[in-house]
Amino acid sequence: MAKDTELMKTAREYAGLAEEFDKDNRDATLEDLTFVYAEDQWDPGVKTKRGDRPTLNANDLPIFLDQLVGAQRMNRAGIKVHPVDNQSDPKKAEVIGGLIRNIEHLSDAHVAYDRALEFVAAGGYAGAIRVITQYEDEHLFDSAGNISETYSGDSAQNAFNQEIRVVPVDNPLNVLYDPTAKLWHKNDGRFMFYYDDIELDLFKERYPGKQSIDFDSDIPSNMKSWYNEGKKTMRVAEYFLKKPKGSKKVYLVADEEGVLVVTPDRPADPKAILKVREVEDFTIEWRLISGVEVLEGPIEIPGKMFPIIPVWGKEVNINGEKKLRGMFRYAKDPQRGYIYTQSAIIESVALAPKAPWIGTPKMFEGHEAKWRTANQDLHAFLSFNPDELAPGLMPKRTDPVQPSMGLIEQAATRQSEKRNVIGLQEASLGKKSNETSGRAIRERKQAGDSVTFAFIDNLNRGIRQVGRVILGMIPIIYAEERMVRIVGIDGKESMQQVNVPFENKDGSTGIIDLKVGKHDIVIQTGPSYGTQRIEFVDRLTEVMQYAPAIAPLLVPSIVEMMDIPHSEKIVKILETTLPPEARAAMGDEPPPSQEQIQQMVMQAVEQYKQSVEGQIEQMKTQQEGMKTRQVEMKTQQSTLSYEEEKIKLQEELIQLQKEIIKLEQVRAKPKEVGGAKKPTS
Repeated sequence: MAKDTELMKTAREYAGLAEEFDKDNRDATLEDLTFVYAEDQWDPGVKTKRGDRPTLNANDLPIFLDQLVGAQRMNRAGIKVHPVDNQSDPKKAEVIGGLIRNIEHLSDAHVAYDRALEFVAAGGYAGAIRVITQYEDEHLFDSAGNISETYSGDSAQNAFNQEIRVVPVDNPLNVLYDPTAKLWHKNDGRFMFYYDDIELDLFKERYPGKQSIDFDSDIPSNMKSWYNEGKKTMRVAEYFLKKPKGSKKVYLVADEEGVLVVTPDRPADPKAILKVREVEDFTIEWRLISGVEVLEGPIEIPGKMFPIIPVWGKEVNINGEKKLRGMFRYAKDPQRGYIYTQSAIIESVALAPKAPWIGTPKMFEGHEAKWRTANQDLHAFLSFNPDELAPGLMPKRTDPVQPSMGLIEQAATRQSEKRNVIGLQEASLGKKSNETSGRAIRERKQAGDSVTFAFIDNLNRGIRQVGRVILGMIPIIYAEERMVRIVGIDGKESMQQVNVPFENKDGSTGIIDLKVGKHDIVIQTGPSYGTQRIEFVDRLTEVMQYAPAIAPLLVPSIVEMMDIPHSEKIVKILETTLPPEARAAMGDEPPPSQEQIQQMVMQAVEQYKQSVEGQIEQMKTQQEGMKTRQVEMKTQQSTLSYEEEKIKLQEELIQLQKEIIKLEQVRAKPKEVGGAKKPTS
């Protein structure tokens, strides 16, 4: 009990120091957030003094924020794992990277990333991302209330399998960091808090039997931050504390075979010690506390890093004091000036139809009721009395109040000033601007992207730290033999056995041991995989147009990248038509990068040139052959013509012979005279 009392005293001291240390930055951030998302941006005192006068609002600040967050969503950061030591390899790094992507996918981690960026860009103080662990299956019981048969025998361990998740931090202002920490991720600090203020009745319901505060009694001054008398709330905080395990010595020695080994055991022979170092070991413990006692815990957090990762705004240190800001810290006054001038312009316009009527008293005599409502009601006609003292005159409205050109210019100036302060011009927001050429628009937009890139870069730094935290948890959470799902950068899912030997397709044996090996995290940003697929198809389609000879080799890859039904079946069919060399070179690799695509295009064009040159030589050879064939055909044609003439002459000769035979027959036949034959002489 005394130990818990001392622990709670230390916790309250730590929390008080952390809250006071960053109070100015948190207060300024809260003011910025309230203003950026406010439906009414008027100062309450100014609005009260205006009374019934127009107080318009035209809050376009969220549009600037949407531009930044939208750009990040279209170019999301991806976590990639690289092997570092000789106990890892690219295959294991690929599996761990796929496991992290699966964790992000199941967690909807992009929600946590987007919220952190939006918070820090709007306010400036650290947005936050959190890594937690949870059981893989929360539903262990069947409909009868018994443990499911699924969790028995070899599968019994599955009931205790845990998984890692990435979740948002709903209120980053409630995260308190150790003021003595110097590193941006605060892992060199001693503690971290994440608190929530809940109503007294809800506290009693959630934590029955735990001590609650009596708001009717005097609250000690050192407890004021933990209890809110006005709202009747109690503070409940998650308390992350580094627990030292003492210093340990490790020795570098060489075994009998000369292999270097690091061991915590001191060798008997001092000469065997090559190097020695002292390491401060620790664990991170989690507790849920109120202002007076521990509600839950302690629980040891896997790994050596705090599981809450900050994403900071733009930071500057002024004489030892850290100042943080978001996009809108200096845009509030220009925005107030804009809505003030717009309200003044609308006010002058609203007064225009209320200009008074001028005339003599006699003109309005007997018609006062209609003339009094002439500025409010639409009368079909207005009657008046001619005045002999003012012959030819009638009631006349005075000139209406015109909007001041100075006010209009001031409103435009305030809008331009606001864009200048934020750093995003109209071109960056997709609006028409003074730039006319495409190059000028791109340069202006790129300048705006450079202004806001610091926030996206800080988010990418935070995502990289998320990867490091997960890397530290994986050897502990995924220490048992199990089947895990991994996700490739193309979004394809597959299952992988880890921590147990398995047989490869070629018959060899391998093992993905997640408990050993050192890895590093690299962040890659760019268009989403879906966008890359579209660009990939477009580029290869262009290649096919310029190099039709290699089109059959590219068609399977293009179809695979298309989002069409049965694309996998179509690809398999097309692959059967490829030559053996092409099929041997194929693999389940991710789509190439922009540089690889450019290289492929250059190689394809070079192959096409070589192919064209070969075709030209082949065509020349064919042309020579055709000439020879033409000569042969002419000779054959001449021979054929001779044969035809010969046959024709033979036919004519035969016909002539037939005619001669007929003439001979006619001459040899006797002539008849008077029906009697003339005797031959």
